[in-house]
Amino acid sequence: MTSSEKTSPESLDPIAGPSPEAVPGAEPESDLHQTGSDRETEPARQTGSGQETEPARQTGSGQETQPDHQTGSDPAAEPNLESHPDPEAEPDAESCAGPESQVPQQSAGPSKDGTPVAAVAPSRAAAHILAWSIAALSAFAYILYSQLQWRTFATPSWDLGIFTELAKQYSQFDAPTVDIKGPEFNLLGDHFHPLLVLLGPVYKLFPSGLTLLVLQDLLFALGSVPITLLAVKRLGKSLGAVVGIGYAMSWGLWSAVESQFHEIAFAVPLLAYGLARWLDTKGNSRSALVAVGLLVFVKEDLGLTVCAVGLVFLWQAWGAAARTDDRFAIRSRASLKKALSSPQGKAGARLAAWGLAWTLLAILVILPIFNPEGGWEYTNRLAQNDAVASNFLLRFFLPATKYATLLLLALATGLVGLVSPYVWIMLPTLFWRFAGNVEHYWGWHWHYSAILVPIAAIALIDACSRWRGTYRARAAAACVALASNVGVAWFGPIGQLVDGRTPFSVSEEQARAGRDAVEALGTGHNVVANLPMLAYSVPGNRVYWEGTYGKAKIDAVIFAPSNSTGGLPADVWAEQKFGGRWKLVYSRLNYQVAVRQ
Repeated sequence: MTSSEKTSPESLDPIAGPSPEAVPGAEPESDLHQTGSDRETEPARQTGSGQETEPARQTGSGQETQPDHQTGSDPAAEPNLESHPDPEAEPDAESCAGPESQVPQQSAGPSKDGTPVAAVAPSRAAAHILAWSIAALSAFAYILYSQLQWRTFATPSWDLGIFTELAKQYSQFDAPTVDIKGPEFNLLGDHFHPLLVLLGPVYKLFPSGLTLLVLQDLLFALGSVPITLLAVKRLGKSLGAVVGIGYAMSWGLWSAVESQFHEIAFAVPLLAYGLARWLDTKGNSRSALVAVGLLVFVKEDLGLTVCAVGLVFLWQAWGAAARTDDRFAIRSRASLKKALSSPQGKAGARLAAWGLAWTLLAILVILPIFNPEGGWEYTNRLAQNDAVASNFLLRFFLPATKYATLLLLALATGLVGLVSPYVWIMLPTLFWRFAGNVEHYWGWHWHYSAILVPIAAIALIDACSRWRGTYRARAAAACVALASNVGVAWFGPIGQLVDGRTPFSVSEEQARAGRDAVEALGTGHNVVANLPMLAYSVPGNRVYWEGTYGKAKIDAVIFAPSNSTGGLPADVWAEQKFGGRWKLVYSRLNYQVAVRQ
């Protein structure tokens, strides 16, 4: 038993920009939270009995005719995946409508006479409950993982210590000088991330490295809300839930959680909201432009991502102009000129210019001003070495690790999302990662793919919502994304969380020894610490890494179990390195603290 798909012509191409009848400059602000009856869905006509009538007319042959005003789709922006209805497929799920709407989401099963009974689409409240439930559960899982990392002193890199020191400096209204990076090193000479000033007030209230981990966890979880709401609105409650869970549990976000805090924490929710909002309003949202535009203040390379977003918006406006000018929707110079005069086209062009300008300004001007070497810190990351092919073009194809990353990203879009223009936004990030000579840029581990997760989800939603195939086919695409995202994460952080394996296999006695060492250190010291103890030592101390203390006057050292001291007691090692008399004030299970006498 089948049900016809009740899709308005307008909803077939939600990204092509407003119709020619739209009022220029209008901003309906049809929020993602607005899941009631909206202008994207044509209301169903009611009969005298109160039952819905089908929007399509039935011919004598039983075939469904399309509405007269439906136009062809943009071949460059819409998948050519039209198919005949599957006799066994569920009916298409429509946008989240309010309780008063009678647009069916799915068949509730046949009635006594054999006709399908329509289920009411999820209400605004139901959509919100679903979205925030997914966000809450994912936040709980992220925070649980971060707390276990913190408790067991599991530290994959020195970055948490660096950003904890930065947050402490901002909380004191000081410049972000981070001695862990190097004595008196201003971190604005490392990366351009002025938006991290927001860490200051939070750290002031909760002065701990754990604060940064929890904040990142909450920001990642928050990004799932606009993604889920848009998915529910475009695909229905069931598929919306699948997309939302797949996003929240994706390997890209979990890898970022595992890698601990990075500035990308702010970029993920901004991009998720901005893209979802733009797609939801068909390009009539200033808040979407603001959210995307703020990415330039998160990190210097994200200006290129902003530029890519603007170019995609302009491409969509160009396609919309072409469809009004040419029956074949061919993009021409005349339609480009028309697109640039439209609100959506202007917004896209300005956004692209804004992103490119800030990237160039950051790399060529701002970063060299604050960097001790007077240049961009990461220029050498693009230099050739034995790890990459000598031919610049071949770098993007070697080694094979890069293919695995591309495959996982393709699966995250449900494969069908590859035809969406939104997938192009991934290109700047993939370009600098694959062109770089740092091996951990290439794979799916670490935090570098987190910014690509909302792009993949938006591409999936966009392609599925414009796909005139069966409900089953859209469900398959959403399930591919869910299975690949969760499956990969299961062999990493999720699996670690479930079965308690490394890095959480530390005994409670050893974890207590680490906490006691931090307490024994106290405050008011110039401290040298090895990597696991950096972030723990920052509150109340001036902290240096064991390899970056330079000529600083050190009066305390703290070490987690390692070979940092070459087998020597911490006090003996300190005497050899810094001179003077030292006292070992704590030593248990290879955690050691020594202070100058």
